[in-house]
Amino acid sequence: MSKANAPKKKKRKLRKDNILIIILSLILIALLVSLGLMTKKALSSEKDEGSEKKVVEKLDSFDYYLTDHNTKYYTELFDDLKKTLNASEINDEDYATLVAKMFAADFYDLDSKLSKSDVGGIQFILPAYQSDFIKTATDSNGMYYYVKNNLYGDRKQDLPSVASVDVVSLKKLVYKYGLINDENGYQIDLKINYKKEMGYPKTVSLQLAHYEGKLYINEIK
Repeated sequence: MSKANAPKKKKRKLRKDNILIIILSLILIALLVSLGLMTKKALSSEKDEGSEKKVVEKLDSFDYYLTDHNTKYYTELFDDLKKTLNASEINDEDYATLVAKMFAADFYDLDSKLSKSDVGGIQFILPAYQSDFIKTATDSNGMYYYVKNNLYGDRKQDLPSVASVDVVSLKKLVYKYGLINDENGYQIDLKINYKKEMGYPKTVSLQLAHYEGKLYINEIK
């Protein structure tokens, strides 16, 4: 067959309006992806900024710390603890009293917490018990279970705020359990005073004992 008689191949032509639609679609997809990435980054940055607690002071020898979310009353107790621990000779009963009061002032002050997982007073709990303590505080029967998130400071929820903590009684205690064998432990009974009465616990009994040079709370009743 000669080239003259060969059938001609039909060339497909894209209409200009189809090309324009494809180009616009690609631009739109690129814009949406870019906008999504920017939004995700902004939200992540905002969340990190809002949720991060900054340590503003730390007692290096004991690893006790103060954050920018702690209350004014707790800060006052922290200052007292600093003076007690920096003294030439530490008064052990004063030390135990402050640990007990600071735990109560932080744990029962839900208003200063960022979320249900932001459990207060953890640094005063024996490290081996901290994980179980957090689980107990945040489960369906725990105090922290209904605490709403306040990562961006927009929470609208009435929560208890501790005004002060009083020592009702303090007595020496021989504490022998698990990792600890301490003949100079303490049992301290406390009265918790809130800025507003909301039905939260007003009394708590704590047992403290020495472990590796520090006083820890080992039992809460």
